[in-house]
Amino acid sequence: MITAGHHRAPFLTCVLVTTLFMAAPDRGSALDLIDVQELVDESRLTFARFVEHPDMAWLRRHAKDAQAIFIAPDIVRIGYFMGAAHGKGILLVKDEQTGQWSDPAFFTLIGAGVGLQIGIARAEVVALVMTKQGIESFIGSRLFLGTGATLAVGPMGRAMGSATTPTLGVDIISFAKVGGGFAGVALNGTFLFSDDEAGALYYGAPIHTTDLLARPGEVQHWYSDRIRATLHQLSKDEP
Repeated sequence: MITAGHHRAPFLTCVLVTTLFMAAPDRGSALDLIDVQELVDESRLTFARFVEHPDMAWLRRHAKDAQAIFIAPDIVRIGYFMGAAHGKGILLVKDEQTGQWSDPAFFTLIGAGVGLQIGIARAEVVALVMTKQGIESFIGSRLFLGTGATLAVGPMGRAMGSATTPTLGVDIISFAKVGGGFAGVALNGTFLFSDDEAGALYYGAPIHTTDLLARPGEVQHWYSDRIRATLHQLSKDEP
């Protein structure tokens, strides 16, 4: 028998996240095209820094196996009393036939679980989406990570490049840089919302997240050339 207590924690989390989403610092200020382009540029630099760091040997080795990559270059702590984190990120999907990367789909992130909200002031996150189920979990107006897709914190350390770990059977594998160093930060309990405003600004017209993720390469914008090239270069087979 299912009791009300089983639903209390998810319900309270939803209330918390909704409150924080409405109070998020940039919600009241209108985005402009420069803001969105800066998000794409910062995401490219974040991914490059992660892959090139000596402690990210596992990420560097297995990025080529990812079917999609999510990057949030600037997650900041908000709601100090309640404890949550807010940021924006992008997701790019790899075409199975060509190996090329899609243009970015834009998301707003609210972290209210046991990972992002505890002890961070500012963080960067890179997540490898390893399965179709992981990609499908991003399609929709909102996503609660930890329901419908399995999550794991990625291995870190210079000796972990060739390690066999349980993360290989997981849908989404996350890596984070908190402050000056890398840390194991879980994304469980994180909400992602499709950012239609950012997408419309970037592409000059309303673009559905489904179009970008389900049919990679069908929608293209010249400003994405650099981040697509970076992902292709840094996620291909190592010599």
